[in-house]
Amino acid sequence: MLPLLASILLAIPGQSMQLVGGEFLLLAALRGVALVFTGRARKKPGRQTRLNRLFGYTSPALITLLLVVICGLTLIAGRVSGLYWLVAAIILALVGGVANAWIFLVADPDVEARQMHPNS
Repeated sequence: MLPLLASILLAIPGQSMQLVGGEFLLLAALRGVALVFTGRARKKPGRQTRLNRLFGYTSPALITLLLVVICGLTLIAGRVSGLYWLVAAIILALVGGVANAWIFLVADPDVEARQMHPNS
């Protein structure tokens, strides 16, 4: 979702660098609120595999969020080079999305069921 929203913000003509930076900060703030709410709904301690816990601790979404904040701050400061932080954020978002899809496809429901009911 981040690459699409960032592309839309960059495609709006006639904006100053500072305005685009502010828009990226707003985007990061909205994404941070969404991460908090989805993170609370997703916590199920008994159903996590080791790989799920690893991606939970080193959340690509959180790192992507921080990269967008850095991008926004550098654009507000008047540096066009802040867009390089956005490139890194978009690449990480795409890689994180592929990794999450892979975990979803590879997850073995029988292993999760045995972890939940070990005596069965």
